[in-house]
Amino acid sequence: MAKVEETPDTAAALIKRTASVHEREGKPEEAFQAYECALEAQRKMQGEEHQATADALSEKASEFGRQGKHDEALAAYTCALEVEYKNLGREHPEFASALMNAGMVHESQGRYEEALQVYSVALEARRRTLGAAHPTCGDTLYSMAEVYCSQGKSDLARKAYGSAGSVYSTAYGDEHEETLDARKMAAGLRMARVHA
Repeated sequence: MAKVEETPDTAAALIKRTASVHEREGKPEEAFQAYECALEAQRKMQGEEHQATADALSEKASEFGRQGKHDEALAAYTCALEVEYKNLGREHPEFASALMNAGMVHESQGRYEEALQVYSVALEARRRTLGAAHPTCGDTLYSMAEVYCSQGKSDLARKAYGSAGSVYSTAYGDEHEETLDARKMAAGLRMARVHA
């Protein structure tokens, strides 16, 4: 049997797989400990500013979020964002994805203005790097619509859902479930407005 050479990537990957198994088994504390171990391994082997460290920070943040530890999740996503920014710059799709993660934490905590600010930056980055018709732009618009709904801003939500539906239609076609869902949400708000 061939020996697998242990490199920083394989060591961290093994630890991450262990964390994933713990998650599936419903053992969040063990999963968190494994993600923390993977993060420390990445830091030691590749440094604070390596892209793999940012990925490990994002995984740790995600686990915090699953456990309802939103402040810790936001702190870890913020650290990951800093590394992403240094490594990839503001115009990279991965940076926009990291922004979306931070925005979702703000949203889950009811910090809607912060979520909208972060989502807006992510949307502009995605439009510049991927094009306005890319499905992730639709995802961002949909997330913004959800925040507007939470704020009771039905007109803004309807417009954002409609814009998301247009993006999805261009990307996937008129009969795709994402397109239909966004359009249904926009129509529902339009009907609610008519009956109000």
